[in-house]
Amino acid sequence: MKKHRNRGGKSGKNRGGKPRKIRPPRVQYEFTNLDLTSFGGASVLARTAREFGLFELLEGATSVKVRRRGATDREMMWSMIASFACGHGSLSDLDALRADRGACILLGLEQAPEARRAGEWLSRLKTGDVKGLWDAAVEFAGRVTLNWRRHLHWTAGIIPEGTPVWLRGDNAYYQGDLVRECGRRGWDYSVSLTNDRWKGPVLEQLEGLPDSAWTDIGREEEAIFATHHPNGWDRMQHYVVIRRRTQGGQFLLTPSHTMILVSRNDLPLGELVHRHRGKQGQENAFKGPLVDMDLHHPPCRGYRANQAFYALGQIAQVLLRAVQYTALPKKARRHGIRPVIRFVMRTTAHLTRSARQWCVRFAKSNLRLDWLYHLMVTLESGIPSTCRSRAPPCRAAA
Repeated sequence: MKKHRNRGGKSGKNRGGKPRKIRPPRVQYEFTNLDLTSFGGASVLARTAREFGLFELLEGATSVKVRRRGATDREMMWSMIASFACGHGSLSDLDALRADRGACILLGLEQAPEARRAGEWLSRLKTGDVKGLWDAAVEFAGRVTLNWRRHLHWTAGIIPEGTPVWLRGDNAYYQGDLVRECGRRGWDYSVSLTNDRWKGPVLEQLEGLPDSAWTDIGREEEAIFATHHPNGWDRMQHYVVIRRRTQGGQFLLTPSHTMILVSRNDLPLGELVHRHRGKQGQENAFKGPLVDMDLHHPPCRGYRANQAFYALGQIAQVLLRAVQYTALPKKARRHGIRPVIRFVMRTTAHLTRSARQWCVRFAKSNLRLDWLYHLMVTLESGIPSTCRSRAPPCRAAA
């Protein structure tokens, strides 16, 4: 029997039988004026935000800034969104973004605001500003989910013909086109409504109704059917409005209302609510910012300031999803948001400028070169933007 010689590479020993030592090399340290950035993916982040019209939504969301000095409201919000999307979970990390000149160039910012100024700005927000910010977050999420047609068409292809289908969606899917598509296919649907602007017209119809008009569905909840014709939709829609007046046997100061758009009004109210809630709370808007982006600790003392903080985190999470589904390969969609942050957003890059054109150079030693190459091709393919927002044109090179 032939014996194979045990090589040192497998046992941690060299050929002489002695264990190998770890010998870090001696190096020299220098500082350079090169435009290096640790957020090489900031360019694709800004380009995606411009394509989906995020900058225009932020323009009218809040009205806090009075003086012309310093960052505007939109620059303040965009700086915090970009900081969250790059993996920063604290307001103090804005100072790191501010010091990174390359990242500010790619994000279209002349200079990021200081963390202290951002905290002061959040503390000055009023109720209307927070509401406007959340309205912008909801509308932006709806724009990102516009590719539901392709997903719905693919899903319909794997369902046998004649199979009953019940589509359950959250607030982002409250769209007339989706309802018409479900009606054309003969599918039932139920969609949550959490936006006060969309709930308002329906709740106005229920004002003054006696308590006898409501049906007890258990668990301290009452429900009632309502109808409403949304603007731009082709027909009247049916809604289930759920009211809760007590919590644990104690009366609430103001009743809370939950609303569901439904395709059928021939089923009992309790059955419709039970079917819709079978999606197990996946519409939780805070799940992404808390789990994927580590925004667990509210940084502000004010309640409204923390509301705005999480609204900006929600926008950052949706923006990363937009990058994942529009700029990266299809295989990247099976991953969560954290790999997108690690391998795209936090990629070291070198910025050069020639003939008024910025060039982003990535190292070939990066782990996800296929992702970076795909986003290079996507950005350089000249995708038409739907907005006029300012984002610096640049090209990428490996």
